[in-house]
Parts: sequence; structure tokens; C-alpha cells
Amino acid sequence: MAANVLRVKTGNVQTAEAVYKVDPTTQQLVALPVDLGPATDQVYLLIYGTGIRGRSHLSAVSVAIGGASAKVSYAGPQGFFVGLDQVNVLVPRSLQGRGEVNIVHSGWEEL
Repeated sequence: MAANVLRVKTGNVQTAEAVYKVDPTTQQLVALPVDLGPATDQVYLLIYGTGIRGRSHLSAVSVAIGGASAKVSYAGPQGFFVGLDQVNVLVPRSLQGRGEVNIVHSGWEEL
């Protein structure tokens, strides 16, 4: 799976942000902090994978971030890359300042 963040600011100004970087010394992926910004920002975690379009219904897809239930606004084909699927998850503001957290999902099978 892969992911990135989409920040939506007032006026529907959207910017994409990375959620990881490659450590130049170890060549390992390192998680980057996600700043939720001001309360007017909406921050979405965009998760990419396969098998997501096979879900039964959007309401059957669930994601918890750091134990907090997160609203899933989309789960289906990615739209640009053939065969790639995408899940859009609104990051709960209650996670501000929590540090590194786990993400748990259900409602789709990864292929």
C-alpha cells in the first residue's frame, strides 16, 4: 500500500503532501508527521492499493487512525492508474499532536 495527504483549505485550495521520505543513509522509509493545520483545514489520508473496488458498499469500509474512527468518503478505482484503487479518509482532528499512530482498516481485501 501507498499513501499521501490531501489538504483542503478554505476556498477549496488543495495541496498534496507526502507521508513518508526515504532515509538517505539507510534507504528505509521514514514516516513524516502530518500537521492538521488550522481548524478550517480538512486533511484527508489517501490510501492506494488493490482489491478495494471489490468492497460490498462504501458503508462497509472502515478505517481507524490511532484508535479514532475516521470518515471514509470514497473507496474505489483510483481513476488514473489502471488497476489501482483508492480510499479517501478524513483525518480526525483529535489526532493533532498524537505522534506516530497505527491505521487499521476493514471492508476490503488487499490483493
